[in-house]
Amino acid sequence: MTRDGWAGRTAAVARKEVLHILRDPTTLFFALFIPIVELVLLGYAIDTNVRHVRTAVLDQAKTQESRSLLRAFETTDDFDVVARAEDEPSLTRMLVSGRARIGIRIPEDYSRRLLARSPNFFIPGLMVVLVQLMSVMLTASTIVREKENGTLEQLYMTPVRSGEIVLGKVAPYTVMAFAELGGIAFLMRFLFAVPIRGSFGTLLLMVLPFILAMQGLGLLISVRAQSRDAAMQMAMGTVIPSIFLSGYVFPLDSMPVPFQWVGRAIPTTWLIECSRGVILRGAGWAELWPNAAVLGGMAAAVLALTAFRFPRRVV
Repeated sequence: MTRDGWAGRTAAVARKEVLHILRDPTTLFFALFIPIVELVLLGYAIDTNVRHVRTAVLDQAKTQESRSLLRAFETTDDFDVVARAEDEPSLTRMLVSGRARIGIRIPEDYSRRLLARSPNFFIPGLMVVLVQLMSVMLTASTIVREKENGTLEQLYMTPVRSGEIVLGKVAPYTVMAFAELGGIAFLMRFLFAVPIRGSFGTLLLMVLPFILAMQGLGLLISVRAQSRDAAMQMAMGTVIPSIFLSGYVFPLDSMPVPFQWVGRAIPTTWLIECSRGVILRGAGWAELWPNAAVLGGMAAAVLALTAFRFPRRVV
């Protein structure tokens, strides 16, 4: 190991981690299988539609796109358009009086904003969240597993440095994360028929620092946790803010300013913007390089912190 230098020591840790993965097929199966199941359930199988709701509409755009949207509402069984309002006060009166159960207001800039309220808006963000979930949960158990198996002392007795341990630990899971991403992208394109308008290779380059940041976070959790159950709970706790504060569910601009600041500190926010930009708008490196720079900085900071906090003795 000493003869080969840092690359040999890092590769040795990576080989050891691969053996751990192969010896724990149950964890591997659920880590790879659950994101696929969630993709199908959340993107395809769950039906939250309602039927025949009395609806009033206010079309402030009065464009071809807005009229097309209203026709889509009128031709479904979900909404029964019972009234058309001339302004917002009249729309409010219809709702207050009970004449309509819901109101639909199409703003004047609807046509311009249409490209950002696409029906395919949901799945590119879901893809990022699922990759985060897998990356954090897999690495969150790696050091805890060493503690429980009693092999952490052996690792400390080797000449491997903290940074080399971190790189060796994350390398196998990085390959797995990209494989998972490829599977999700395949289902997104051919099961849900989401068109990919930009270069998927550009998106892959931006995914790499995101995966490294998430795996570094998982290792930090693994260092602090004393059991696998505790590690899994802490890992799930990191996913919830990423879902609600990243713009995945709610637009970031609609949140209070303090929550916008928190959202901008979450790597998921920056990659979701990249994913939607590449897949929905055909954005390229020229438009998204600031996101890549931020993700790269976050990955470097998290991995450096992980190496610094990695203990060199059993505690």
